[in-house]
Amino acid sequence: MRIRQRISTIIAAGALLAIALPALAARPMPTFRALGAAPVRALAGPNGAGDPACALGVTGAPAWSVGYIIPGEDQYYTLLDPADCRADGECGVSVSLAHVILDFQYAMSTPVRVGLVQADLSDEGCAVPVPGAYVGAPVVYDLSAPDAGLFDVALPLSAGTALAGKVFLEITFTEWGPYWDVPGLVLTAACDPCRSYNYYPGDNYDLCTFGFDGNPVMYADVECDNAVAEKATTWGQLKASFR
Repeated sequence: MRIRQRISTIIAAGALLAIALPALAARPMPTFRALGAAPVRALAGPNGAGDPACALGVTGAPAWSVGYIIPGEDQYYTLLDPADCRADGECGVSVSLAHVILDFQYAMSTPVRVGLVQADLSDEGCAVPVPGAYVGAPVVYDLSAPDAGLFDVALPLSAGTALAGKVFLEITFTEWGPYWDVPGLVLTAACDPCRSYNYYPGDNYDLCTFGFDGNPVMYADVECDNAVAEKATTWGQLKASFR
């Protein structure tokens, strides 16, 4: 009798787990928290925070924190257009550091992958990222905050990445941290479409069309090269080369 009871208990527990796992995997709706005048502290990665000539991407003042990250190839993309930093047409740009501002609830660590990917320019008015089409090798980091607060995390990219065309900065939350928790994304006050995207297994979209109140604050430090950088091949050009 006791053996039967134990088997029944195990079966019941397994059934509950099977029900719970899809619920845990389901994507929650975003929840927003106004930040007010909360200070942002620098959290320098290896090689320090750098001294850039220009910054590309979304650099506006933090206004919102949103709880939305679900680790496991949860990919966030921000458009980088080198034309925004070139003083003239003869100057290419070299990317040095990636930045993201995150809202940590307490001291925690979060594994991420950081890199640059090609832009699909099929729609000239609205570029979209091409996941996996990396410009230079992506880099893996374990983001560690010493305590609670907003942190501007500086993460070096692959050395010598020079660009003359549009690309996307990618930050992917690859795994859960040791305490099964994640920081919040920090957003600007308003959302500009065709700049910020989220790709999650089975789904992808422009965050502004999904009801986000702002763009995630993600950007890259760049320096001006003396020579014109070799223009990154766009996804449209890659597709055309195989026709």
